[in-house]
Amino acid sequence: MRYLISISFLWLTCITIAQNQDIKLGVSGSTQVIQNTKFLDAEYQPENASFTYLETSEGAGIINRSHIFNAYSLGFVANYTFKKSTISIEPQYFMQRSVYRFELESYSERTVGMKAFRLPIFYSYKLFRKKNSMFLTVGTVFTAAKNYDFQHPGTEYLFEDGEIYNGGVDHGNDHFRSILYSNDPYWQHFFGIGKNIGDLKITFRFMARAKGSAEKIAADIGQLELNLSYHIVSLSDFQKKRKIYHE
Repeated sequence: MRYLISISFLWLTCITIAQNQDIKLGVSGSTQVIQNTKFLDAEYQPENASFTYLETSEGAGIINRSHIFNAYSLGFVANYTFKKSTISIEPQYFMQRSVYRFELESYSERTVGMKAFRLPIFYSYKLFRKKNSMFLTVGTVFTAAKNYDFQHPGTEYLFEDGEIYNGGVDHGNDHFRSILYSNDPYWQHFFGIGKNIGDLKITFRFMARAKGSAEKIAADIGQLELNLSYHIVSLSDFQKKRKIYHE
C-alpha cells in the first residue's frame, strides 16, 4: 500500500511542476482476450474436502487450460502527457469468471472467479510525433479482490427438485484457495503496445503477477488483455475556451 501511495504522489507531483503538458480525463474498459492457467501437480486434495483431483494423463498436470474473454472491467482514466510521454492512472471495477472441468477422480466442474477493485498505473511512449501514433506501454496493477470458488453443475446433469452436483454429491467450496487465488491483495506487471485513434486508445497488455504475489499461489497464470480508453475532457480544452473568451 505504501508503494501505491508513493506512485500516486509522484504522479500528482509531475502534474503540478511540469510545463508543456496536458491532462486528460476519460473512461476505460477492457476484456481479457485469453488467460492461460497451469497447475502441473499430478494430484491435489483440498484441505476442506475428501475429494481428490488427479491429472488425466501423466505429465499433463491437474490444470493446463486457456480461457477466452472470461473477464471484463469498467473504470476511469486520468492521463498526464508531456511531449511523447504519458503517465496514467486507471481505477476500475474488474470481474472474472472461469469454469474448470476435471475427469478424475470423477467428473466435476468448478467455477472460480473474482470481483475486484483494480488500479493500473503505467507509462506510455509514442513511437511517432503524429497524433494517431502507435505507442509502447509498461506498468503495474494493484488488485484487491473478493474470490469465489464453488462446484458447478455440469451440462450433463439434470435439475430435479433442486440442484444435483456430480450425482448428488456436493464436494464443497473454496477448493483452490492458495492454488489459483488468495485473499491477499496482489500486484501484476504488464507491457503492451497500442494505437491512438483520435481520442480513443486501443492497447494490448501482456500481464503476469509480480514475483512476490506469484509466490502466494501455486499456479502460473498469464493474461492478454485488450483495453479501450476514451478521453472526454482535457486541460487544453479549457485553455482554448479561455483564450476564445478573452479575445
